[in-house]
Amino acid sequence: MARVLVVGGAGYIGSTQCAYLLDHGHDVWVLDNLSTGHRELLLKEGFTKANLGDVNAIRELLKNQRFDCVMHFAAKAIVSESVQKPQEYHQNNVVQTEALLNCLLEADIRNFIFSSTCAIFGDPGDKQINEMTPKH
Repeated sequence: MARVLVVGGAGYIGSTQCAYLLDHGHDVWVLDNLSTGHRELLLKEGFTKANLGDVNAIRELLKNQRFDCVMHFAAKAIVSESVQKPQEYHQNNVVQTEALLNCLLEADIRNFIFSSTCAIFGDPGDKQINEMTPKH
């Protein structure tokens, strides 16, 4: 059994991952700012409301809780919106993720999973997508 911090765990994909982890006997804690996530999707009490780049909140959480792994589902991923708000996307997806990673390194947490998007593959038609699928 692992103790897992799920960043963005109140969103659609993050909450689904939390349910999977809980079903498989893992202990889950969620960090989410609830900007697009929903508190009612959380299946456990372990919750911190904060941005993924809130260094003070993350350091406090990591001081009080120990995690074996961190899973990151808090990136913004709407392509059309990213074109309209590039600074907001850069701030969230790059700057705040870097702040999170620095906090994890300080706390000696080395197991990190970043949830990406399959949009990098373009439109593969009816072909299955795997790690070897060409990126477009």
